[in-house]
Amino acid sequence: MIAPATLTTKAREWLGVRFVHQGRTRFGCDCLGFIAGVLGELGEPLALKLLPSNYGREPQGLLLETLTKNCKQIPLQPGALLLIEWPLSNFPSHAALFTGASMIHSYEAAAHVVEHGYRAPWLTRTVSTWALPGVTYE
Repeated sequence: MIAPATLTTKAREWLGVRFVHQGRTRFGCDCLGFIAGVLGELGEPLALKLLPSNYGREPQGLLLETLTKNCKQIPLQPGALLLIEWPLSNFPSHAALFTGASMIHSYEAAAHVVEHGYRAPWLTRTVSTWALPGVTYE
């Protein structure tokens, strides 16, 4: 099992990796590919298997559908997956890793993987928090 601190440390190694839609490696990744790639490097390939191989920029409920079938919702805690809905959208279409005080995500607007404080507007855009495969939670 992966401790949240180990997950966070590995995720920080990805800071600066460029944003590439549907990318899943350190050569380029999107928000889901980042999470799956980090887990894969820690020996948990399930996230890569769950991630569809072809999806649009607005996956129209795909994130929520995949999570509800394969993961469980948990309270906000370090190591949790944040499911984010953009303004004027009807479905969550972005994901990030919660570290305890910050969030790490592959963010198209920044063009790479970034870490910043978990504060407005992210607090209000977060729809739910989920357990990641292979990670231990309290």
